Amino acid sequence: MTVPLPVASLWIGERLSYLEILVLKSLLAHGHAVTLFTLGPIADVPAGVTVRDAAEIGLPEFDFAGLTRRFAAGVYSDVFRMDLMARTDFIWADLDAYCVRTLTPQDGYLVGSTRDGVIKPNNGVLRLPQDSEALSIIRAFLHDPNPIPWWFPEERNLVRLRQKRRGRRSGIETFPWSFSGPLLLNKSLRRTGEIGHVLPRAVLYPVTHETCVELLDPAADQRNFETELTQSVHLFGATKLHLIGRHAGIPPLGSYVDTICKLHGVDPRAFPLESPQEAADLIADKNLDQAIVAAGEDPAVSRSAPGAPSGIMASASPHSRAEGGK
Repeated sequence: MTVPLPVASLWIGERLSYLEILVLKSLLAHGHAVTLFTLGPIADVPAGVTVRDAAEIGLPEFDFAGLTRRFAAGVYSDVFRMDLMARTDFIWADLDAYCVRTLTPQDGYLVGSTRDGVIKPNNGVLRLPQDSEALSIIRAFLHDPNPIPWWFPEERNLVRLRQKRRGRRSGIETFPWSFSGPLLLNKSLRRTGEIGHVLPRAVLYPVTHETCVELLDPAADQRNFETELTQSVHLFGATKLHLIGRHAGIPPLGSYVDTICKLHGVDPRAFPLESPQEAADLIADKNLDQAIVAAGEDPAVSRSAPGAPSGIMASASPHSRAEGGK
């Protein structure tokens, strides 16, 4: 019998909510050894999960000051997971990626599309081989103090090229929301030809960012969420937004989220979602999503989106992001 590969994630904050606890328990239930990396002490970690210092893999190379804290955490976690791939055998899983079956890479790859008909890879659940050319390209881009998007025409990179010549840092933290994650993964896999390893949407993202509200609908057919191919159901940050904004943080009785909480013995009232600040952060994420789509992936040199609030350093699973630019 094949032993499941170990899984790791990152959490930036002092406590977990019931959704993160649910995800960790689901991974344990399918035989994975689970490690949670943190930047400090953390409460409410389920028994069986190993907690380790994120410094073992790498600390942020940029200053969080001037950035919205959720944005900074998201960019850092994008860098962290790629360094994790290069240095360990862990599969990466966001803490909103509910495990349905054992996570199983094929030929060393575990990466799924969030779309049917067109390949749109996401990095919410991810494994790339250590010798992956795309992984090497991604890490070089993420750690470059002045990365230049190779897929842009020269005129769109003029500001960044000028800053590079002047020795002024314009690192990955100056790009828009989502650039450091799904977008860069997509461009790199296509550049190297590794895009062929991306699995169909049903495997890791049977529910999309746009349809995740159905996870809270007691009338929804839950068989649509877990197909015979599904290894993980991504809950997305938008699910938290819906929970906080419409349901006082508690999943409706009979909904999919309610069902899986009961399956794993997780009481939402015992480990509440952050509110109302987290709701404000998630709304800011939605605004950033829309800005990316409108800009057509334009990497404006901006430390954060206008009007984005300074929120808690909550989720290291930032990809409640819209599909534009992935």
